[in-house]
Amino acid sequence: MAREYSQGPEADTNGIIVPVELGTIAPNFAQLLCTSQVGIVQPAVAFGDSWIIVRVEKFISAQLDDFMRQQLLQENFETWFQQQLSQLSPEETWMGINTKPAQLQEAKAAYKLLKLGTR
Repeated sequence: MAREYSQGPEADTNGIIVPVELGTIAPNFAQLLCTSQVGIVQPAVAFGDSWIIVRVEKFISAQLDDFMRQQLLQENFETWFQQQLSQLSPEETWMGINTKPAQLQEAKAAYKLLKLGTR
């Protein structure tokens, strides 16, 4: 069905979508996946402007391996970093960068590039 009717990228993969972390998708979609039985096709459900038909192939339990540990550390650092930036007044500087809007956006862009380089 996906190959013939889907309008998304899953049409090219026969409907198969790579594993996703439940915390990274819309809560109502995550709920649908969590309540689905493995291998059972669920009835069509309205999702935004589209309709989806889901069949969960398998659940993969999270494991605290080196990759996951690094990801959790990165997420915690990002949260801390954003908290630190939000506490600065417009007159303060951070690492030599004035936190006025334009310069703050430059600092955030530089941080994102740095973050991408560490993954």
